[in-house]
Amino acid sequence: MDERRVLLIGKRAGVLTRLAAALRARGIAADEVRDPTGAGVDPSGGHRVVAFGRAVKPADRDRLRRTLGAADPEVVFVDGYAPIVELLVAQCEQALDRRPLGRRAIVDASVRGGIVDLELRGPCRLRITSYRLDGLYRTHTRELFDRAVRAGTHSAALDPRAARSRHAFVVIRADDETVALAAG
Repeated sequence: MDERRVLLIGKRAGVLTRLAAALRARGIAADEVRDPTGAGVDPSGGHRVVAFGRAVKPADRDRLRRTLGAADPEVVFVDGYAPIVELLVAQCEQALDRRPLGRRAIVDASVRGGIVDLELRGPCRLRITSYRLDGLYRTHTRELFDRAVRAGTHSAALDPRAARSRHAFVVIRADDETVALAAG
């Protein structure tokens, strides 16, 4: 079984195609299903992660979780936060990371009151990026932090619009580890 294989289920062909290409560029095998009901999904497909787009209805998600989970209890399910390719890639990378928690660089991470707080286990290169969808569903990206840091706690402030937005998200990268969070 390919340890880095993702099944993408959604309705928006453009997002699925760009997401699959971005995952493949990172060495992650990606298969696309453009039917939001998940018809035709092979439970024995060997996928480690199943990512659902927002157009997949809750009843279909539940049915697919039961079916695919019965075939492979270790499969991880991801509900895509927003149709932002970089964010969805980060969510998939996070789900594929099977390292024990005690070996991960990011000990804890959260977003509260417009502040990203995190704790790191050791020194690393830390990058924090925020994504926000505006009222017209355009993506706004902002690099909040990018430098080498020591172990310990670190914080970064979201820009005021992202801090107020219900559609804001944060991606934290510490060397080869990724965490994606909803900020809004």
